[in-house]
Amino acid sequence: AAPAATPTATPAATPYTPGTTPSAIPARQQNVDENLVRMKQALAEQGITDPNVVNATLANVMKETGGRNVSENLNYANSSNDRLRQVFGSRASRFSDAQLDEIKKDPQKLGEMMYGSDTEMGRKMGNTEAGEGYKFRGRGFVQLTGKKNYADASQALFGDDRLVQNPDLLNDREISAKASAWYMKSGQQDMAKRMG
Repeated sequence: AAPAATPTATPAATPYTPGTTPSAIPARQQNVDENLVRMKQALAEQGITDPNVVNATLANVMKETGGRNVSENLNYANSSNDRLRQVFGSRASRFSDAQLDEIKKDPQKLGEMMYGSDTEMGRKMGNTEAGEGYKFRGRGFVQLTGKKNYADASQALFGDDRLVQNPDLLNDREISAKASAWYMKSGQQDMAKRMG
């Protein structure tokens, strides 16, 4: 039997200083167990203590990001156009193969194709200006996406618009855990209703 893997030491989170952007800790260097503890603490701060809801949230975190704080990877350069159309439906099918070949080379263009202000999904997410599809791509433990979610989380957690002004603040695992817990709390009733 192979020896068990030893967890990599994880650098301590840097406290947020206004006007700065925390550096992302690469996913491979993050300790998943520590991240899940962060998430449990953030859920408790939001008043979410029901073990079933906590476990469901942690399962969602594992499904979304493998328990790591990440920014959505929009690098689809090696994906086939058929795959893009399969995954992104009408948002990709409106483009020719030549157009998709150009779009998938550039993560910013792909972000606009997926979440841009000219898409129904982008508009639902509050993305109203060019560039916001990429700017407000998924980040964090549950992949907070869209300007409206960033704005709502920022107001709820900080009483200001810092996450809109600097979306990369979600690279900080403490901030990400708090935003993820807020998101789960804000959608808790709707999720419970849909799940019966």
